[in-house]
Amino acid sequence: MTTTGIAFGNDGYLYMSNNIKGTILKLNTNGKDTVAFASGLGTPRNIIFDQSNTMYVAGYDASSLSAGIYKIDNTGKSTFILPDKKFHGWEIAVDTQGNFYGADHFSNCIRLREKNGNTVTIAGNGKAADIDGIGLNASFDGPQGI
Repeated sequence: MTTTGIAFGNDGYLYMSNNIKGTILKLNTNGKDTVAFASGLGTPRNIIFDQSNTMYVAGYDASSLSAGIYKIDNTGKSTFILPDKKFHGWEIAVDTQGNFYGADHFSNCIRLREKNGNTVTIAGNGKAADIDGIGLNASFDGPQGI
């Protein structure tokens, strides 16, 4: 199994994404009961939950040829939201206002995806380097995790 994301939900279950199969598995914590929770996802990566326990998964949508975020409801139904053809990463985070942040591994920056769909680069100048700085004066070399 190619596990690319793992998260613990408020419901007491562990969720794991499989990049190759395009699935998310739901496991109880005894490790014995595993069920397919969501499928048909394009390269699902990290899994996060917002403050209301809604699941989001970074991934790719072949129909729009775009990276973005899948919103997964509590039945496992996925909806592709916030497509971003400029995003080339896998790690996402969400704040309490519903804005998303992405660590763009290949563009060497951190992007803010506002809930209204606007995208802003908030850190990193795009150069692959490890240079401390504030905002666009910083440089990252393949940021991973956020």
